[in-house]
Amino acid sequence: MKLGNLAKSFALVTATLLCASLANAQNVELATNLGFEDPIGMEGDTASDQWNPFFSGGAGAGTNTVAPLDGTTHGAMEIAGVGGAFAGLQYQIDNITEGESYTFSFSARSLDPNLGGIDGEFRFEFVDATGAFIGDQFAFNEPVAPADTYEMFSQTRIAPIGAVSLRAVIAVQSFGAGADGSDSDTGTLFVDGASIQGPPIGTPPTTPEPPTPGPVMELASNPSFEDPIGMSGDQAPGNWNPFDNGGNTSGTADTTAPLTGSTHGVASILGDENSFAGFVQQVDEIVPGEDYTFSFNARSEGANLEGIDAEFRLEFIDANGAFVGGQFDNNEAISPTDSYAPFMQTRTAPAGAVSLRAVIAVQSFGGGADGSNSNNGALFIDDTSIMGSLIASDVLKGDVDLNGVVNFLDIQPFIVVLSSNGSQAEADTNCDGAVNFLDIQAFIDILAN
Repeated sequence: MKLGNLAKSFALVTATLLCASLANAQNVELATNLGFEDPIGMEGDTASDQWNPFFSGGAGAGTNTVAPLDGTTHGAMEIAGVGGAFAGLQYQIDNITEGESYTFSFSARSLDPNLGGIDGEFRFEFVDATGAFIGDQFAFNEPVAPADTYEMFSQTRIAPIGAVSLRAVIAVQSFGAGADGSDSDTGTLFVDGASIQGPPIGTPPTTPEPPTPGPVMELASNPSFEDPIGMSGDQAPGNWNPFDNGGNTSGTADTTAPLTGSTHGVASILGDENSFAGFVQQVDEIVPGEDYTFSFNARSEGANLEGIDAEFRLEFIDANGAFVGGQFDNNEAISPTDSYAPFMQTRTAPAGAVSLRAVIAVQSFGGGADGSNSNNGALFIDDTSIMGSLIASDVLKGDVDLNGVVNFLDIQPFIVVLSSNGSQAEADTNCDGAVNFLDIQAFIDILAN
């Protein structure tokens, strides 16, 4: 590659992506009546820029003066001995900016040492221009389990693409056993000192520079299940993690029938109705607009999957950890025989996606592959692959000769770039705004990492 092209390419990778950053607008307080000292809405109100209560029969929400943190009044929500009830307070803010960060915080305490026989929760909800929720209404739910003294609770979320309004919600409900496991369905939550912070209302959205994709390469870790896998429920990226809903289900590595090596994955259901089991692997730093191909080989324990069904898909995740689109949009059936066969799908990462999840699963919600309703079968999985690009700043940082690999062969081209005229940006490895031989040490650190 000619030096001029090298400098231009390296400028794109290093100067634009390594050194540049986009600063969000300065956050300010967006809500009023933070201490509930002023009147709030009536039940059923939907007006923005005020606290509005909501509740079902046997529950209530509003304000009270029993135990304020500051001032004389606080928010309160209560359920008194009614199962399956709910009560809460919500605050809607319109004209928010997609892609910006918002923080909801408040202090809460229980009337008793804990919430008794009810549960508390809080969340952000994001709403589009039609008034519909973006994604799952409860995707950002977090528990509120305070003592009988005030404690601070907080969460920060990025407004997803298409969001024009947010709702900050605090609620209690009696659908489960309650904080103390008593099933008394009785408890009271006090809230005070709330805050909803974000950029000023009407801040125009910034247009971030689209990330530059690195080379298409293998992104799957432990592709043949030869190394240890995660424990059930693990969410760590970079590994196959099993999941199931208990009962007679399993998703583990096995040695019964490998395609290559000595180990393979197996997802099975052993007579348990309405169950599922499988594997998921998450890959971060993906590039919206790029294609990703998920492939693997699978076979059934017998001639077919017997009384269960199998499926696979790519799921795409945004910066909040929420699904971009539907979780099951890319679901495809797996219909294997008793010998290994390849299965594959290619999907384009949608706007807003920062991670993908490759999923292989079995389930017993239907009649099963053979229509027997036996709810019994096993899927063997081996030689998985996830092909695609990561953001170039994470892949090519330091790859001066642009051969897709960072190694010591890059040092000489780097020195040539340092020595050339007009190369202020492309070799500024330590991002201090100047190109000099101090950058060599930073470059060696990049190589070492």
